[in-house]
Amino acid sequence: MRNFTFRLQTPFNVVTWKEKLAKQEFKEKQTAYDREVEILCCNSQDLSDLSDQEREFMGCSVSAENMVALKEYQVVLANRVRSQQVVVDQTYLVLEETRLHLSQTVKEKKTLEKLKDKRYEQFRQECIRQDQKVIDEAAVIGFNREQKS
Repeated sequence: MRNFTFRLQTPFNVVTWKEKLAKQEFKEKQTAYDREVEILCCNSQDLSDLSDQEREFMGCSVSAENMVALKEYQVVLANRVRSQQVVVDQTYLVLEETRLHLSQTVKEKKTLEKLKDKRYEQFRQECIRQDQKVIDEAAVIGFNREQKS
């Protein structure tokens, strides 16, 4: 009996390699996205804390100079939050593009896996058929020997 060989094994190996690289790239992009979201959350929290501090100062006697500095810093933080939101949005778009690439690669690999499984099943059925043919021939030869004796 001969061994099973998949005619498209090389393309299958290439697609498997591409899938591995796509998964690695997706993981890197996901990590970058998570890092940018964390920065955005920290900046938003700083802005929120500054607003809370401003409310606390409203009841106290704080110099106008300190209040102006507080307001200016609030503007700076608000700008930082907006710019970080843009970065997060851009990173998300890159992440989605990478996710699409990964899903296409996975589909391609699954298609080749199904084809490989189908071809293996055909090979197995052919082997079973060949084995049965040999058994049948041996039985016929044995039957003919008994008839002649």
